Amino acid sequence: MNTHNLADVWAPERTQSGQFTKGSGGRPKGARAKASRQALETVKSFGPEALAALRESVLAKEQWAVLFVIGKILPANGRLVEFEGMSPDDVSAALKAGDISPAEAKDIATTLAKLAEIAEIEQLRDRLEELEKLLKGPKS
Repeated sequence: MNTHNLADVWAPERTQSGQFTKGSGGRPKGARAKASRQALETVKSFGPEALAALRESVLAKEQWAVLFVIGKILPANGRLVEFEGMSPDDVSAALKAGDISPAEAKDIATTLAKLAEIAEIEQLRDRLEELEKLLKGPKS
């Protein structure tokens, strides 16, 4: 194991008041604090025990635990919107009927548009793969 002190390998220049001089300050790019890395690993190791303790707290009906879980499960605005179908016409009908707000209609329409874009990209990818197969021709 290498026991060199970092100061032996890298020592930035400092002013008389202890501040880093211009161009030589701080930790080298990409360097991470050893304590931070160890702390993160320790927190990660708590995973199974933390979930078990949270489950026990929810089953014991402790308010903080129930609120924590609900806060992680429900949407940020606290409202679930369900539709029979998810077409633009369904969204428009729900807006006209007053079942959803204009802001919710906008969010849903944006989501539908993104999903349509994803489907279109997947179709284009499939067509491109077919064209590549045709261009390569049968292998002899």
